[in-house]
Amino acid sequence: MRAPAEMRPERPFDAVTSCHTRQARSHNHTYLGIYITGGPFAELSQGMTRASRGNGRGFTLLEALVSIVIFGVGLSTFFGLFPYSLHQVRHSNIYLQAVSVGQQYMDAMRSAVEQSHPMPGPTSPAIDGGDEVLGTGHHNASPGNFTVTGSCANVAPYPRLQHCVVNVQWLEDGFTRTYSVESYATQQIS
Repeated sequence: MRAPAEMRPERPFDAVTSCHTRQARSHNHTYLGIYITGGPFAELSQGMTRASRGNGRGFTLLEALVSIVIFGVGLSTFFGLFPYSLHQVRHSNIYLQAVSVGQQYMDAMRSAVEQSHPMPGPTSPAIDGGDEVLGTGHHNASPGNFTVTGSCANVAPYPRLQHCVVNVQWLEDGFTRTYSVESYATQQIS
């Protein structure tokens, strides 16, 4: 038999005496299967008892409502970003087409300079609307046309060197967008 707790000497750092759960006495506490007697850990163990929630099964109404609100916020954020991402994809597609049209026109201008031919006139190619997002196979109507202009100027003091600039403009979402490309071209000696 062990001596009663009142007769045992209390050492400051010998608070944990057993790893077996024992019945709690008035000054002893049990937490996670560790029997804690007086000393510095006794006061600490008072606040460490586990709060019980009835029989421990199921969710409370408040927990269910909070989880529904969190799920709703996440879902609305996703559906809010979806149209924005589609708009960005559409803008990137049109910008890529503008770059391609500008490069093609720049190639035609450089070829005209190199071969001493007349410069090509301004063009107005249609913007490709692309296919529908829904995957139905339908092709979207063109949202407008590109306006392509360009010019070349001599670079002093080199009589055969020319600095060429191409500007591509289009209307998108009510704003005029512009893409510019620059290059140099040299007339060939025949």
